Amino acid sequence: MKNIEINTTQNVVIEYKAATLVDRGLAFILDQLILLAIFIVLYFAFSWLFITVPLSEYLLFIPCFYSLIWEMFNNGQSPGKMAMGIRVLKINGEEIGFYDYLMRWVFRLVDVYLSLGTLAALTIASSPRSQRIGDFLADTAVIKINDSGRLSFDRIMQLSNLENHVPTYPEITRLSEEEMLLVKEITIRYYKYPTEGHQKAIAQLIKKIEDELGIRATGDRIEFLNTLIKDYVALTR
Repeated sequence: MKNIEINTTQNVVIEYKAATLVDRGLAFILDQLILLAIFIVLYFAFSWLFITVPLSEYLLFIPCFYSLIWEMFNNGQSPGKMAMGIRVLKINGEEIGFYDYLMRWVFRLVDVYLSLGTLAALTIASSPRSQRIGDFLADTAVIKINDSGRLSFDRIMQLSNLENHVPTYPEITRLSEEEMLLVKEITIRYYKYPTEGHQKAIAQLIKKIEDELGIRATGDRIEFLNTLIKDYVALTR
């Protein structure tokens, strides 16, 4: 399985596992089954209402904007991608914009439909980041979120009893929950893969936090980050 390094907007590098060709293929099949179900429902609904619309218009209209709309308004995931635990992500760590989604959607016609999936399969299998042409042009990739180490704070709170925890860094409440999830994610990845890249990510993250909050890390770097996480949970829950 290929790994993808994403440089976040906080200038921290996170390593994700790329979605495999099988993951993306199954997600596509699930989406097509959903589209088929939508088509059947609309067909009978229009028939019941005595509205006559040529069958070809159903087939062209329904699939047309399905993936574009879902990915735009559901954080880079269609229902098929949600089921497979994968999502679209911007390589440079920025938020994916409308034109990025539009580029992926436009080239889906070439990558998938006109080539019967052959072109998409070849480019995904051969590219270092498992990208199809639409991904290359939009500077996006599809990653596995089930293996990304992301946790909700509800799950973090279950890891330890913080009732008697005395916060050390009350300034931590100035960070958002998404930023704290990023801290937790980078820490988990360092435990799992203590590579040089993740060591640099830890150092960059701590420097960013120190500069933003006006605090200084003391002692072990990982223990410092774990203390910040505990402080945040204790002060915001």
